[in-house]
Amino acid sequence: MSPDSALGTMVGDGKSKDLVIGKTEAELIKKFGYVTPMSQAAEYYRFCYRTSGRPLQPALMLRNSNWMVLMKDGHVEDLVLLKGC
Repeated sequence: MSPDSALGTMVGDGKSKDLVIGKTEAELIKKFGYVTPMSQAAEYYRFCYRTSGRPLQPALMLRNSNWMVLMKDGHVEDLVLLKGC
C-alpha cells in the first residue's frame, strides 16, 4: 500500500496511534517516506498547530496528510488529526 493511501485509511483505524507513538523522526521517515516540518506545512495546518493548545511542542506533519505528530524528547508523543480544527 502506498504511504499516502495508508495515511488516508488511518482516519478510520482506532489503533492509528500505535503506528507512530514512540517513533523517532528517522523511523517516521522510514515508514512514511518523508515528514513535513511545521514551518513548511500548509497555512491551515500551521494555524491548527498554533491554536492546538501545544504550539511550543515540536511537531511534524506526516507527508502532506492531515496528520500531525507531537514530539517529546525526540519521539512521537501524540498523533493528532488536523481536520476541522
